[in-house]
Amino acid sequence: HIVALVIFLVYNLFFSFLSGSRGAIAISCITIIGWLFILFKGKAKIWFFASLIGLCAAFIAVLQIPSFSQLNSRIISALIGILSGGTSGDSSSNIRIAMMGEGLSLFLQSPIFGNGVSSFAFLSNQLVYSHSNISEMLCNFGLVGSFIWIFPFLFGIKQELNLSLIHI
Repeated sequence: HIVALVIFLVYNLFFSFLSGSRGAIAISCITIIGWLFILFKGKAKIWFFASLIGLCAAFIAVLQIPSFSQLNSRIISALIGILSGGTSGDSSSNIRIAMMGEGLSLFLQSPIFGNGVSSFAFLSNQLVYSHSNISEMLCNFGLVGSFIWIFPFLFGIKQELNLSLIHI
């Protein structure tokens, strides 16, 4: 089971990089971290958790360097946008919703295997990804590629529910 999980996680990360979406890449990395946390036992889990906290602290420290002030302000504004619902003063919301609809329309043209890598950018004439991980994956990779991308998430949720029910 572990080998199959590793294969799906590698494919998941691969498809996320092909989508061009920072959100998809971040979610894939979070999924991998979650699986490592589930798989590690005892002291290894404590070391993993401590290392993860250390990496986060190092990242925050690097953001305090004046050279990274623009990146720091972008991250803070993104977090404020997420926490506030992201709609106040966000002129791009309507464009993103339209792009999502266009991505789903393009998906319907080739629903099984999709239209190919970065096809949304070219078929929609947007020259960027659709700003929606789901519509991007469906448009580019169809149901087959989207299943490979989403499977580790679903499998992880199922495994965590099974573990939670055992310990109740």
